[in-house]
Amino acid sequence: MTGKSTATAASGGHYDAIVVGSGHNGLIAAGYLAKAGKRVLVVERREIIGGATVTEEPWPGYHVSTCSYVCNLLLPEVIEDLELVRHGYQVRPFDPQYFVPFPDGQYFISSLDGQQTRQQIAKFSTKDVAAYDAYWAMWDRIVARMRPLLLLPAPSWDEIATAFDGPQGEEDWRTLTRRSIAELLDDYFESDQIKAPLSTGGVIGVNAGPRTPGTAYVKYHHLIGSLGGHQGAWGYVRGGMGTVARALAAFGAEHGVEILTGAEVAEIEIQDGTAKGVRLLDGRRFAADQILSNADPSRTYLGLVGERHLPAALVAGVKRLKTKGSVVKVLLGLGELPNFTALPGTEVGPQHTGGIVINPSIDYLERAWDECKRGQPSRRPFMDCYIQSATEAGLAPVGKHTMSLFVQYAPYD
Repeated sequence: MTGKSTATAASGGHYDAIVVGSGHNGLIAAGYLAKAGKRVLVVERREIIGGATVTEEPWPGYHVSTCSYVCNLLLPEVIEDLELVRHGYQVRPFDPQYFVPFPDGQYFISSLDGQQTRQQIAKFSTKDVAAYDAYWAMWDRIVARMRPLLLLPAPSWDEIATAFDGPQGEEDWRTLTRRSIAELLDDYFESDQIKAPLSTGGVIGVNAGPRTPGTAYVKYHHLIGSLGGHQGAWGYVRGGMGTVARALAAFGAEHGVEILTGAEVAEIEIQDGTAKGVRLLDGRRFAADQILSNADPSRTYLGLVGERHLPAALVAGVKRLKTKGSVVKVLLGLGELPNFTALPGTEVGPQHTGGIVINPSIDYLERAWDECKRGQPSRRPFMDCYIQSATEAGLAPVGKHTMSLFVQYAPYD
């Protein structure tokens, strides 16, 4: 989707707010500001909007979510406030949530139906069936304490800690902030086949391994949202993740948001210590009372604003941020569905319709991380794979499929 480029935008002008970047966070901010009556301009470097929420066609007939690929963390309050369903946003939780094949030919399937999942767990450990409920009760407690904070101005560390009062709260706070996902899972489960898939949510997208302290928090982060009444469930957005950006842009357009694509920002212009506007690479300038950036902190502060305009403490803090990458995204066009040894078949089955997790054990995942720490790509990586075309027509040519692989680890700066 290309943005709206008006005559006003082409010749400069003054706005109440300018948003740098059209990622979903930027479009959400623009939508709320416009809903409040502000005149808003969004400037986007690419010719398409969406940032990480894009659907693209790398090969004729194959439509893929290039970056983000499944949805859970878009809060229902935002969906309602910005009327996203009316503007085309549809999300459905996939079921099963994931399929895990093991080298010995066994497999584990986690379903939205808890009883079906317990039956799968029982194949590996009857003890772990009982532990399953206790494990999720622990996360339900933590989510219940943290959820009210999500829509507030960013609280301090101490303010968050006050939500965890009492002996149980103190234990949950330590779990959330100090423990590794591997250590936590060892407290509950005995079976490697159950611990393995549950560990992946603690490391996905981060430069850490399952035994790294703090990875329990990463697991929590991926449980914040809910779909269809299922806490922590993930789903596909109809049409791919670009639908999120299109719905946000449609709401914004109704409220007067202007979107300028092919408009890379060279500088956020500062006057007397205050951000006053943006200068594009092509020389155009736009002024605003407020400047919001959807770019990352380093690019925003050190690149677009510049160190000379910032307090030394802020510059030092931004430079301390750890942003080392460890993920490769692989997109495939398939001639047919994968035929798994553990659950054979190239017709659509439960092994194809949700996530496909390649991680047979926590030790396997830790070894992959060990290689990354030494600066080497993992020889046997963890993979989080999805075939959205197995559940939705129109994303690939008839009889063909798309496949998204989120692969760890591959170190890069």
